[in-house]
Parts: sequence; structure tokens; C-alpha cells
Amino acid sequence: MQLQIECNREPFKQKSCLICNQLFEMTEARIIVCNDQGNDYGEVCPKCLRKGFSWLSDRFEQLSQPQKSLKCLGLKACKLQLELKTITSQQIDNEQ
Repeated sequence: MQLQIECNREPFKQKSCLICNQLFEMTEARIIVCNDQGNDYGEVCPKCLRKGFSWLSDRFEQLSQPQKSLKCLGLKACKLQLELKTITSQQIDNEQ
């Protein structure tokens, strides 16, 4: 995880914090959470930013864990669905 600072073209706009999901008013600079390749995940509010990089990094890791699990569950569900379709197709073929 990296923090990136950018000039904000839309100061005073309401945004949702990536970490705490609370709405906050954007300032002239925006703090963005990025991965190591520079891909943007979202903005961080001043309250979360004050807690420090270590806290932000830990919180970000916690937030990203369920997504990985959901992706895995989604893939397993798709695989089970395919297996079920295959079994159903075989049963129909056997009955004919």
C-alpha cells in the first residue's frame, strides 16, 4: 500500500473515505491509497490519516481480506454451478 498526494480539482466536494466509509469534505490536496503499481483504490479522510501509516496499512489489509475471500467463494460457486450443469446434462442424456 502507498499513499499518494495529488492536487484536488474539486475541493469542498463530499467523498467517502476508503478506510472508514465516512463522508468528508475534500481539501485542495487529496490523499489516495494506491497499490505498489500505482493503481488508485480511493481517498482517505483526515481523521484516518491522522492515525498514521501503520494503522492505515493494517486497516487496509483487513479491508482487502474479505474481498479475496469473496473472490475465492465466487470462483468456487461458479465451479460448483458448472459441475451441477454437467451432472444435470449427463442425467438428461442418460434418460434419453
